[in-house]
Amino acid sequence: MRGADLIQSFAPGASPEGEAVDARPLEGYRRLARVAAIQVLYQSAMTNAPIVQVAKQFEQHRLGEEIDGLLLNVDRGFFRRLTKGIAADAQALTLLVQEGLDRRQVGRLEYVLQAILIAGAYELQAMRDVPARSTIDEYTEIAAAFFDKGERSLVNAVLDRLAREMRPDDFAIA
Repeated sequence: MRGADLIQSFAPGASPEGEAVDARPLEGYRRLARVAAIQVLYQSAMTNAPIVQVAKQFEQHRLGEEIDGLLLNVDRGFFRRLTKGIAADAQALTLLVQEGLDRRQVGRLEYVLQAILIAGAYELQAMRDVPARSTIDEYTEIAAAFFDKGERSLVNAVLDRLAREMRPDDFAIA
């Protein structure tokens, strides 16, 4: 899936197949900010450019612009929190994801899958204002746009495992 196609598929009002189901505005949507952050991580990995540099370029040239008829008004504050936080702690987040993977090696995963897991791990670790179950659901849905059921299940399992370790109170029975 191309970058613009991916963004288009996550626009509020679009079904996963890209068919409009509701014409809600894009302003403030966090899912689109998450997708943009994942694209930044992917581009950083592909170009060997620092995450902060790629995020800055992405924000200047892509966010707020119209691409394929879609205005990319995302939650910029959320996008910045994600990209700056991940950039500051990328190695530790990679190790955290590795722990969640159990026997698989994070370096053997596709870059997009790595980016999804790292972004999800950061959000679980640092963004306590977002419920853990919401974070898991969001990144699982994003994974579904890129991959088959196996990878989607992997994202769900890894993030669930990490969330239960990092935020056990979010899973306590009331």
